[in-house]
Amino acid sequence: MEGIKLNEEVPKNRDLETPEQVYQALNPNREKQILAQFTPEQQEEIRQKQQTLSSLAYFIGKDFRIPVELNEPGGGWYWNFKDNEIRIDPKDLLEKPMDYLRFVISHEGGHRRISRTDFIPLEEWQQPGFSFMMNAIEDPRDNNFVAESYPKFREQMSLAYEQDLDFEAKAKEKADQKLGYKPRFMQAGFEYIKQWFRETKGQDFEISPDLPEEVKVVVEATLQSAQDSWLRYPSRQEADKSEELIIKYAELSYQINRDQVWPEFKKLIDDRYPISWTHFLFLTE
Repeated sequence: MEGIKLNEEVPKNRDLETPEQVYQALNPNREKQILAQFTPEQQEEIRQKQQTLSSLAYFIGKDFRIPVELNEPGGGWYWNFKDNEIRIDPKDLLEKPMDYLRFVISHEGGHRRISRTDFIPLEEWQQPGFSFMMNAIEDPRDNNFVAESYPKFREQMSLAYEQDLDFEAKAKEKADQKLGYKPRFMQAGFEYIKQWFRETKGQDFEISPDLPEEVKVVVEATLQSAQDSWLRYPSRQEADKSEELIIKYAELSYQINRDQVWPEFKKLIDDRYPISWTHFLFLTE
């Protein structure tokens, strides 16, 4: 699932007070350029859904100042944690059902609510493959929080997994086109998400039989730790009570990933992978 994007630029300060002010503060020129790619009827539909989904992002993320902006068509969805903004895919707004869109924006709002990375050293984050591993485990952690805190979204969990399947297919196709093969670390990351989804359905873990043997070995060695990590999230009451508690849970999840998952996961990284792929953050470019 598309999730967190690292942007090394300094975040811009925003002193906005209401969702309406935020909505009006979106970059008008950029949005016009994106909307110009669609018919007037499509533009109206995109704008209407953008505003509807923005309200849900504010509610889940508990941040009424966060901009919800259009991404390039086909560019995916993500929360940019440095600039604190959510990007949504206008192509999806036209093609996907509202239940699907509601869950995805709730997922991004969930990142805003509980995902914290400021304590991770930049040199560690920039290790080839590290950010991919982090996001592969953070997405299930985020989904668990959203589903537990807002039960009406639990029934849409299958839609989240369908998105992962769709995105996994796109990512693997893109890898084949650019590299001529499917990176092993990418297969391991998607396998964590598959096993998380089995867990949400009350099923036992069952490693996909078509994985390369070396990927199976790493996943089998780290899956219990990945599970431990994605279960370390605050309750809604804890998140409402204290930012400090949110950070403590995020730090604990990160420490498990760093100390118990990464030593094995990094064995799947090798020098053949271009840096743009080893830093891939579940985002389509």
